Formats: sequence, structure tokens, C-alpha cells
Amino acid sequence: MASMSEERWFDATRALAAAGGDRAILCEIAELFLDDVPRRIGALHEALATNDLAAIASLAHSLRGSAAIFGAEALVQSTLRLELLARERRSEPLPSAMARVEFSLGKLVVALTDLVKQFKQATER
Repeated sequence: MASMSEERWFDATRALAAAGGDRAILCEIAELFLDDVPRRIGALHEALATNDLAAIASLAHSLRGSAAIFGAEALVQSTLRLELLARERRSEPLPSAMARVEFSLGKLVVALTDLVKQFKQATER
């Protein structure tokens, strides 16, 4: 596993390619993702609280797909771990895995927020 300093929170080149090279579309996708983060995290916490392993796996899988669009490797890996633990019905390590998801997601949120802010500032000029 990569050290914290080697992890990529966000790959702008990969994300831009996923948006067809259009920065405005990338920013729209980023804003939609950012708006949906509280719902996703809330649903994951609810599933963890009720030990709903199927929901945890499904939610982690969905979040992993979104993270991949942004080239957010740390989040992709942490959500994959969470998903696999849930599918393997291993409840004990789930809280630690969820903490890692939240940490990686927080880093991506900061990166995407900065991206959107920079784009809006550039288009206002």
C-alpha cells in the first residue's frame, strides 16, 4: 500500500478525460458529486449502524465508481476494502475501513471544491 504522501487524492488529467476534455462538464460533475456526498455518507453510517452488510457493499461500490471518475485512487482503494469486507461478512474491521473512506473522501472533497472554485474564478474574468 502506498504511503500517505504517495497517495493520489485526485487526478485532474484523468477526471478531465472522463469529462470528454470539457472543464465545464468536469466542474458540473464535481458539483453533483459534492452535493451528493452528505447523502452517501449518511447512508453508509446508517448501514453500518444497522450492520446492513448488503447496503454497505452496494454503497461502497457506488462510491468507488464515482471516485474512479476523478482518479481518486486512495478513495477507490478504501471503498474497495469496505465493499469487500461487507461482502465477506466481516463486520469487525468495518469501522476502521469506514474511517479510511471518510478520510480519503474528505481529501477528495477539498480537491474538488478547489477545482470548482478555480474554474468559476477563471470563467468570471
